[in-house]
Amino acid sequence: MGLYDWLGYGISHGYYPTAVSRIGDTPHFSVDIGTPQGTPITALWSGTVVSQRTGLPWGTEVFVKPDDSRIPEYYYYHLDSLNTYTGQHVQAGDTLGLSGGQNSGGSNPSSPTMSSGPHTHVGFFSSFVNVTNNYGNLETIPSGPDITPFINAFAKGADTSNIQVGSQNSTTANLSGFLVGTGQKLGLVAVSLTLIVVGSFFLFPAQIEAAKNKVAGGVKTAVKVAAIA
Repeated sequence: MGLYDWLGYGISHGYYPTAVSRIGDTPHFSVDIGTPQGTPITALWSGTVVSQRTGLPWGTEVFVKPDDSRIPEYYYYHLDSLNTYTGQHVQAGDTLGLSGGQNSGGSNPSSPTMSSGPHTHVGFFSSFVNVTNNYGNLETIPSGPDITPFINAFAKGADTSNIQVGSQNSTTANLSGFLVGTGQKLGLVAVSLTLIVVGSFFLFPAQIEAAKNKVAGGVKTAVKVAAIA
């Protein structure tokens, strides 16, 4: 089994930094993965479990602080069972528990007001914020930068070691071996053009010399005409 097979179920509810009237459960500073109940859920990055709770209206929660200081803390909601404990160090790909989100049965079911059915909620965590949701209710929820680019990269097997996490609304991912930077592309174009120009001097010396003589002759003629005038 692959370390991130659970991401293959795809994003069932995306990242929404503001309330959207026609989309339920917004704002939503995270993504939901459509995992069936009992799916093994793994750590995305190596780090330390800084907090976890069970028996909540949303089932469970677990927060992980990555070893890499460039990466924000990340968290999961709705796992039905947890294999971890607070203070534990986990490696990327370690199983943290089994997914839940179900409204009845299992070890930690979620309230229907907190989950519409089996899935795994995962996101970056910066702080808790008070928001008015699209139903007009005030609630306190975790917020953080958009984790979507990294979820997509992990699902495709890309290397995410070279990362850049932006603001809450502008997360970017520079993925080594997955994306080629614009600067690199422009550099390759410049090198190619240089090689073409240099190569032409060796391939067409006669033509180039004739062109130089023609230009020189044109200049001399222009000078004579100017002198006569």
